[in-house]
Amino acid sequence: MPGLHMGAMWGTAGSMLVALVTLWSVCAEAASDSGDVILPPVSKSTHNVAVILLQGAGITASAYTPLLEQIQKDAAANLGFGMSVWAASPQVALSTVDPLNIGGAISRVQQALAQKGMPSNTPVFLMGHSLGGAMLELYAHDHPAGFAGCVFMGSFISRSRRNVEGIPAYPLPTLTLAAELDGLSRVTRNGAEAFYVQVTRAQNRTVGVRDMGVVVLPGVSHMQYASGSPPALVKERDLMPEVSYDAAHAAMSSSIVTWLDVQTSHRAPALDSLLVLASQTEEFVAPIVASLQLEGSQWLKPSCNSDFPSNPVCRYPKWPDKC
Repeated sequence: MPGLHMGAMWGTAGSMLVALVTLWSVCAEAASDSGDVILPPVSKSTHNVAVILLQGAGITASAYTPLLEQIQKDAAANLGFGMSVWAASPQVALSTVDPLNIGGAISRVQQALAQKGMPSNTPVFLMGHSLGGAMLELYAHDHPAGFAGCVFMGSFISRSRRNVEGIPAYPLPTLTLAAELDGLSRVTRNGAEAFYVQVTRAQNRTVGVRDMGVVVLPGVSHMQYASGSPPALVKERDLMPEVSYDAAHAAMSSSIVTWLDVQTSHRAPALDSLLVLASQTEEFVAPIVASLQLEGSQWLKPSCNSDFPSNPVCRYPKWPDKC
């Protein structure tokens, strides 16, 4: 019978499709695993921290080795209060982090670090660059258990998941790094706007800096979080940096290590250093924030579309009195 025959054909085709997808997934996972970056700490201390960096689209995990090694070096020499940083960057299929592979990639390198000797009680911080940061922002929001915080690089907390009236809405402490010359994730968005909403409007400035902080990196471009040749889209849209890759990595590492110190040791000197970074960022973004306020940006202050007196907060005059 035709219907039965077609059903059998579709059943066979469906089974083959499932098998092919399964095979591709296994092969992709195996290929990805071979490119993972796993870096035990450069020195050992009782203060262990782990960072897992998720790659930007089209950028290999190995391109982040210089930044991760800089973080390890700076952490070990952190003002006499050394941290042992266990670092990793998972290589995912096609160098593209997505909702389907992010969880497995993070778990895989966590296991690899544990096999290298990382203590089981080590706090794990997730970091993401570009698309990796965008995928991380969604994943960590929905799966915060087991993680100590997030660092967004060339990426940011979405408007729907950040502070509401100065109260942190994201479930994990975060640090957002905003490169001044980022041609893909512009400093107007992940620098000025993010700082104003997450820090300036915070009910407690110190808490805002500590748990939703934003640091602008002068002269740095989007690609400089990584190293090597940029993928086509980044090459087309990114701006020319004004500092070297080494200088960019040093600036990023300094901010990240300071923030990790605050989150894990709660030392007053570390918090003071983070507050200084916040003040420098505030000075940088002030003119941008002022221009956004002048044009009435809805992202700094929600529009007040209401007739008086239904929403007196708007302070609109009652018609026809006009005043």
